[in-house]
Amino acid sequence: MIVPLPTGVRAMHLNHLFNGLLAAYACGK
Repeated sequence: MIVPLPTGVRAMHLNHLFNGLLAAYACGK
């Protein structure tokens, strides 16, 4: 189920996920 979020909250959430992926990539390298 997709819950509508304010643009700022969605951007912050996506930014957090992106940072997590970068950290995982850096650790796995």
